[in-house]
Amino acid sequence: MFWTFLALVALVVLGGFLSYYGDLQGRRWGKKRVSILGLRPRHTAILITSLTGAFIALLSILTVLIAAPTLREVVLRGERAIRENKRLNAALIAERIANQNRLTPLLNELKTRESERQQLVEERRLIVARLQTERARLARLREDLRARQREIQEAQQTVRQLAARNAQLLRRQQRLEQDLRRDQRLLASVQRQYRTLVRQNQNAEAINRELGQQNLALSRSNLDLEQQNRTLEEENALLSRTNAQLKQEGQELIRKNQALEEANRQQLAANRENLKQFAELQAKIRELQAEQDALYSRLVGTRQAFNQSFAAVRQGRLILHAGSELGRRIVPSHQGPIAVRRELERLLDEASALALRLGAVPGDNGRAVAIVRKRVVTPAGVQNTSEKDSIDALAENLAGRDVDTVVIAHAINNTVAGEQVLIECTLLPVRPVFRKGQVVAERVIDGRRPSEVVADAIVQFLQKDISLAAKREGIIPQVDPETGTEQVGVITTRDIVSLTDKVRRLRGRVRLEAIARDDLTSADTLRLTFGISRVE
Repeated sequence: MFWTFLALVALVVLGGFLSYYGDLQGRRWGKKRVSILGLRPRHTAILITSLTGAFIALLSILTVLIAAPTLREVVLRGERAIRENKRLNAALIAERIANQNRLTPLLNELKTRESERQQLVEERRLIVARLQTERARLARLREDLRARQREIQEAQQTVRQLAARNAQLLRRQQRLEQDLRRDQRLLASVQRQYRTLVRQNQNAEAINRELGQQNLALSRSNLDLEQQNRTLEEENALLSRTNAQLKQEGQELIRKNQALEEANRQQLAANRENLKQFAELQAKIRELQAEQDALYSRLVGTRQAFNQSFAAVRQGRLILHAGSELGRRIVPSHQGPIAVRRELERLLDEASALALRLGAVPGDNGRAVAIVRKRVVTPAGVQNTSEKDSIDALAENLAGRDVDTVVIAHAINNTVAGEQVLIECTLLPVRPVFRKGQVVAERVIDGRRPSEVVADAIVQFLQKDISLAAKREGIIPQVDPETGTEQVGVITTRDIVSLTDKVRRLRGRVRLEAIARDDLTSADTLRLTFGISRVE
């Protein structure tokens, strides 16, 4: 910059010197009255002055170009630099748009990955919380089991004590029965003795009648015998009371034995119930252990699936983003099931052809796309539906509708190269949105701003104003399979550059309008023309 300024200053000074020197030479040659090529001296002086000025000017320009490289570049490459600048500005705008288009899916994918990571973290937290709950429940069940085992042991101890008490009572009853039988034998012996004594008394009375002399001795013997008889009667009464008491005790022992047997049966029933509960608790423990193992396996499988998916995404080439549209087809109203099925088959074929071009591979159904299977709850149980069942259900749903319906096939997850694409079909009604010539959106842009600012304003107008207006009116956006971004129409870089040039040429505030080229429905791609007018 310094040398350029210095060269310009030198050029100005040199111009003044050239004017003075040319005039000086003209006067000198004019005074000498020199004539060249037959010219008059005055004209000769003018010619010499002009040639001297031109030569000195040429020499000065060459000197400045040699001394100032920057000025030399400006003079020699000025026009080409201007054209190159315009081309670079257009390329810069195109590259900025391309970078923005590439950055948008990457940001979307990053948000998707972050949401998936948050979901996995939340799922892991729920699994851990459930696992802790199950562990606490298992600990409570084990504590209950130990309490039940202690109760069973106490009940068994009580049963053993009752059995020992019962055996002791049985032995006492046997001893009492033996004593009773011994007393009964003794009573029988006493009764036999009594009957013998009665017979002897009778014989003694006979002998007394016969033997009067022995009356006193016999009377004394009779008194002794009566005394023995009273003694024996008293012993017999005592034995009878003892026998009654023993019978009463035996009956009491029998009642106690029956009560003990009933308690024993109840205890055995309680023991069987405790054993049943113990078996149920063991089965519950085994079930909880199996559920715990299943939770661990699920956690490990989830981690492995996440690692495999993450590795596949990092190592594989991503060809489709989740939600990417692979095709759409309008099914007219009042169609039969066969015609609807034919339209659905064509939609699947188109989606398969696009997926093949992007890098997917055919699956078992012969297509590169497959409708995701669903689990349907029926009265007979849970059943898995096939692709044919899904197509039949869609055909039955679409058949006989009163309005046109658009069927959109979109991917349900991210897909890498070498995989079959899992899709879902969405049904949306078709309705009119824009009439031909209707203004979709407009924006005022200052054309005096730099080219990149004008291009940014046009890009914002296309990506935000038009997109929001179209979605607000009901245009169904398309998700680009390669970038994963929503689009309502396609605008090329060439169109953006052309609009930028038109706005810049007007050099002022310009109103840019997006106008519908045709009558548009909610299922159509936005087809536009652009109107540009100066704003006073």
